[in-house]
Amino acid sequence: MRRAKHEDQHIGRQPLELDHATIRRDRCQGQSIRQIAKGHRISTAIVHLVVRKPQVPEQVPEALEKSA
Repeated sequence: MRRAKHEDQHIGRQPLELDHATIRRDRCQGQSIRQIAKGHRISTAIVHLVVRKPQVPEQVPEALEKSA
């Protein structure tokens, strides 16, 4: 493990690659947490984390930049 860390190699499980926007969209369309989890093949706990995590806007509209 020491050598792997020294060589900047990842140790352990690979992180999940999720489509957060699709999961949130499914929830807004009325799907249950369990339906979303089954459709995306992930656990219900992961769905809860994605749904509760605040969305970070990628771009700030120009109107908001001028008012600040």
